[in-house]
Amino acid sequence: MIFKKKEKKEAPPKKLKKKGTGEEINQEDPEDSKEINIPSKEPKLKKKENNKVKKEKDDSYIMKKNTGMQALRVLFWLILLFIFFRGVFEILKPTKASEITAIINNFKEEQKLIGDHPEELMQFAQDFAKEYLTYNQSGESDFRERIKPYVSKRINNLSGIYGFKNSAKAIYVNAYRKEAYSSSQYDVYVSAEVQYEIKNLDTGEIKQSTDLCTLKIPVTVTNKGYCIEGLPLYVADNRLDTSFNPEEAMPGTEIDSKEIEPAITNFLDAYYSQDQSMINYLLTEDADKSKFIGLSKRYSFEKIDSIKAYKTEGNEIICILKVKIQDAVNEETIYQEFNVQVIQGGDKYFIKDIDSKITTLNLNQEDK
Repeated sequence: MIFKKKEKKEAPPKKLKKKGTGEEINQEDPEDSKEINIPSKEPKLKKKENNKVKKEKDDSYIMKKNTGMQALRVLFWLILLFIFFRGVFEILKPTKASEITAIINNFKEEQKLIGDHPEELMQFAQDFAKEYLTYNQSGESDFRERIKPYVSKRINNLSGIYGFKNSAKAIYVNAYRKEAYSSSQYDVYVSAEVQYEIKNLDTGEIKQSTDLCTLKIPVTVTNKGYCIEGLPLYVADNRLDTSFNPEEAMPGTEIDSKEIEPAITNFLDAYYSQDQSMINYLLTEDADKSKFIGLSKRYSFEKIDSIKAYKTEGNEIICILKVKIQDAVNEETIYQEFNVQVIQGGDKYFIKDIDSKITTLNLNQEDK
């Protein structure tokens, strides 16, 4: 028996409904499917295209944004580094105010250490020389007591500084020069005049004689003051320049001094013997009146021995004067020589300057 296979009935195609509508669509209908799919695909393609365009725009924007941010970051870090190193520099480097303060403090410390050398150091050596050059016969203990405030303990304890067989006295001492041996050591030169008493051992007669000497005294500067660190050395220190012998100056063209001499005489008489108001009356307005303080009859003007007048290139007059004055105490006649600068005002002459030099006046004017 032949059985017929039952043919499977195909299931009817499911009917689709359009979204949002109640219309049914046959799934197998190609036309229907096209109508469904095509409109759904087109917008998707457009979106993809739009997305691509947007991505390109976003990339360029991000690149620009990143570049700007990097530049800002670099600038920010540079500013931070600059502020940091500037701060470190200011901390390590002293300010101008602190530098000035440090200089002032150092100067004060140095002044405390060395004092006023041109005066204190020289005066200290001079005072010591006066005590050192003065001693009495058999007066060693007195001598040591007098030099004790000036010398080191070693010097004060030295024996045999003098034999103390005679007596001597310093009647004049003058500290005139100092030489730096180191930053705290100086040699001070002191010239002295000493009066000696010499006893004749046979007759017992005492004779006096005076002589000069020069000492080279080593002085040390400490943080507490000064100290003589060694015994003075007797030296020959000739300070005279024997080759310097200038002639009397001729500061300009020599002119007749007859008209000027009365004005000079009036000035000299006022300068030595009259009131200050009279002296000032005879001066020019721009004269330095501190140079013309009157001597108030301590000396009196006697006469002009010599007067030479010279006219300078600046139309000023310089007079070289040699005069005689008298000491009011013992009436001794004293010779003086100096120069005065005179300015003519109409038919009168006024004194502008006075100076002790009558040589090297040309050099003096160049220095001025």
